[in-house]
Amino acid sequence: MNDNSFDCPFCGKSFPLIKDTFSITHIYFINGMTGRLAMLNTSQAKMNFRNEKNSVNFIMYKCPSCEKTSFEMVGIGTDFNGQPRFNIYPKNDGHINYPDFVNKYVRNDYEEAYSILKLSPKSSATLSRRIIEEVIEDFYGISKGTLFNKIKTLESKNEAANITNELNAIRQVGNIGAHFNLDANKIPNDVSTEEANLLLQVVEDIINETYVRKHDVESRKISIQQLADKFKNKKQ
Repeated sequence: MNDNSFDCPFCGKSFPLIKDTFSITHIYFINGMTGRLAMLNTSQAKMNFRNEKNSVNFIMYKCPSCEKTSFEMVGIGTDFNGQPRFNIYPKNDGHINYPDFVNKYVRNDYEEAYSILKLSPKSSATLSRRIIEEVIEDFYGISKGTLFNKIKTLESKNEAANITNELNAIRQVGNIGAHFNLDANKIPNDVSTEEANLLLQVVEDIINETYVRKHDVESRKISIQQLADKFKNKKQ
């Protein structure tokens, strides 16, 4: 997020802060009275309220893509000492809403696998298995062989110790481990909800260790470079 946009915590989409997506209400208590002041933009949110000890800004962000609303309460009065920010997000169904930098097919399969977890554990496990294979192919460029062989190839490259350790641990858990040796369409019918849920947790770990971690590292590099450029320009 910057002063002009906000990244939705539900769908990951970035949207501009305009009257249809954004509002701020300044709430304060001073001289025995409670007051409210509606504001329209982030510039107004930075107005100086030095005489107020316990005032806050209540901020609403409505995403035009998923139409979900996020809330923030920002303490700006002197009593808050550092402007603490409290996020208030409505409860969702529990799955992670990955942003666009995660492969589209991985995101779609993950959301579907989560949505049918209790309804059809076998179908959910089949999708999770496919996601693991998709990530290995897309992120690491390993496309030959079965999923079992792809994991072995990834392990031999020593590029993803956290991932391969977890995958190998899962492979040792009886029935669920056997899924890695089978074709994606031949998952046994006796998959339990617990097994399917475990696979989904592995999927989340893998996505976080690949796409999310890469994005975070690249974002930090950009921020550091921007900071360096800023100091460089000041010296000139």
